[in-house]
Amino acid sequence: MVSTPVHYALDSKAAGRTALQRLAQRFPARRGTALNRTETYFDTFDWRLYREGATFASTPPSPDRRLSYRSAAGAVLVEVRHDSEPGFARDLPAGPLRDVLAPIVEARRFLAVVAVELRGAGVRILDAENKTVARIELVEGSAARPGGSTAPVPLAPRLRLVPLRGYDATAAEVARFIESELGLSRDDAGEMGFALAAVGLVPGSYSSKLEVHLEPETAAGVAVRRIQTALLRTIRANEDGVRRDVDPEFLHDFRVAVRRARSCLSQIEGVLPDATVERLRDELSWLGTITGPTRDLDVYLLNMDAYRASLPPAVRDDLAPLGEFLLARHRTEHSRLAAALDSERYRALVDAWRESLEGPELAAGGLPGAARPIREVASERIKHGYGRVVEKGRAIEPTSPARKLHRLRIECKKLRYLLEFFHSLLDPADLEPIVASLKKLQDNLGDHNDLQVQQDTLRRFAHEMIVEGVSTVEALMAMGRLVERLERRQRRERERFAKRFARLDDAEVRDRLARLVAPIPSAAP
Repeated sequence: MVSTPVHYALDSKAAGRTALQRLAQRFPARRGTALNRTETYFDTFDWRLYREGATFASTPPSPDRRLSYRSAAGAVLVEVRHDSEPGFARDLPAGPLRDVLAPIVEARRFLAVVAVELRGAGVRILDAENKTVARIELVEGSAARPGGSTAPVPLAPRLRLVPLRGYDATAAEVARFIESELGLSRDDAGEMGFALAAVGLVPGSYSSKLEVHLEPETAAGVAVRRIQTALLRTIRANEDGVRRDVDPEFLHDFRVAVRRARSCLSQIEGVLPDATVERLRDELSWLGTITGPTRDLDVYLLNMDAYRASLPPAVRDDLAPLGEFLLARHRTEHSRLAAALDSERYRALVDAWRESLEGPELAAGGLPGAARPIREVASERIKHGYGRVVEKGRAIEPTSPARKLHRLRIECKKLRYLLEFFHSLLDPADLEPIVASLKKLQDNLGDHNDLQVQQDTLRRFAHEMIVEGVSTVEALMAMGRLVERLERRQRRERERFAKRFARLDDAEVRDRLARLVAPIPSAAP
């Protein structure tokens, strides 16, 4: 069993000293070892570890650096020695720490979120054989945002009870005494949460998930304003990470927000003036175009390990020239992207987008469509979107070309975006099964399309590598074998299509959808 520390809030350091004295009178105790700890907490930009109920900390390199994966309360779950600050999970030493972190953070980079210095002293609680069964520490210190841009902030003193493994009953008895006899309250913020609050940071403050709450009678103009404002906020939040190429997920979230915004403009009509919609759609299309090459190269670089693993061990290293080619192309394309984000055109887009959201057209009473209840609009659009998916899906036959599956994929995306925009209006009991079936179909269609694109692109890369003189015969042969494997995988996805589509074109799904889009009964007079 993992020993989880328990923290208690204190009014003052003097109150903590009094508590230690009373504990030493109530339980057999000895003076504990002085606490002196400095460490930096890490998480991803979207707070994946925090959302997992865990923390990840690094101690300074002298005498050796330790990386600790802990529960939110501070119980050490995995700890290893490592000679550098954490970057990506793939860079960690092979073993239990990488095994537990990699599935959580995936391609995200670890970012330093708060640096902490802790000091204190306490007592050790003993059993009848004078063995230490728990530690109680009076802890104080300071917290700072990494980078030295602001001065450290003092941390309020706290009392920390640290149970030792195998002595849970004694720890529970000590906890009861602290809470009932000393009258102290538990502080459940956790070690990192306590430090973040001190420096004014809110864990979980960013998520790529679109969270917009709407009421059925919310005017469509107000609803569009809220949706578009949330999407613009997401784009601006990821802008710096894209520009600095911190990790590939910044660009991924950026592009998803752009696609959602374009879909919102095209699917919720009659809310903004046509000229405004056309301008924003054109400029968002430009933004999608300029971000595409870098994102494509991100995906190929992320797939390199899988590409190698798909080949026989004897030829895996033959793909090295491809990896070097991709890195060089990525540097070039990212430079172009960064320049575009620094351009007057991008600044003008952001300004025009913001101004359109502040204009009177989105308020009820503006354009006719802006005053409609959003529930009516949502029902119409979702019903129409599902009908388009079913119509195009039923038209696909075993001999249909790949482009027809791609068009169906686009319709599925549009429907998925609508369900995301309006999820707060929809009954989860019916919504979630529909989304689950739609997601499986999207995964199938997405994989089918991606595998086709990868084959075509790898053939193009092979030609370009020959022209540039950066290839080898071995690399070209390995790339050829890789294309063959991608073709086989694509055929398997094609074979799965009919079953995946049937789950969405299903009587139960249609019944659920009918309930989702049914008019809300009017209140009795």
